[in-house]
Amino acid sequence: MAVVYALTVGFFVFKELTLNQLPALFIRAGVTSATVLLIASCATIFKWLLATEQIPQHLAAIVLSANLNP
Repeated sequence: MAVVYALTVGFFVFKELTLNQLPALFIRAGVTSATVLLIASCATIFKWLLATEQIPQHLAAIVLSANLNP
């Protein structure tokens, strides 16, 4: 619904869009969406790796085992 509303406003209200601009807009939107999804998928893989290898727990144990008394 938001896309239909934005296209309607762009074509009829502000009159800034033309039919010739649509393919370039769709390509740019696709590249932007693909970039965001790639970043999100890499973050999910990194999160899984950290949880599987229990890296935060190991780091916390190292910090707590250090003798930090003044």
